[in-house]
Amino acid sequence: MSAGTKQRQPTTEVNSEDPSDLANAKAEKGSELTKDLAKSRLGVIYKAVRPILNIISQLSILPRKWRSTVKELINVLDAVCK
Repeated sequence: MSAGTKQRQPTTEVNSEDPSDLANAKAEKGSELTKDLAKSRLGVIYKAVRPILNIISQLSILPRKWRSTVKELINVLDAVCK
């Protein structure tokens, strides 16, 4: 090994200068997200967005297929977020 190169030591700290460290930290944090936590977050977001989706599903300016797709999305999210 030459004097100018440094060998990387494994660490749990995130070095903001090294993008690979940041990516690894994000991956570890993402793996901690459990299904229950993800489902509860989805429920909170969906609760806020549901009225907007209802309005969109009733807009006559949208094609019928789009409106029915939004209605189906509402039905699926209702079932998931029960």
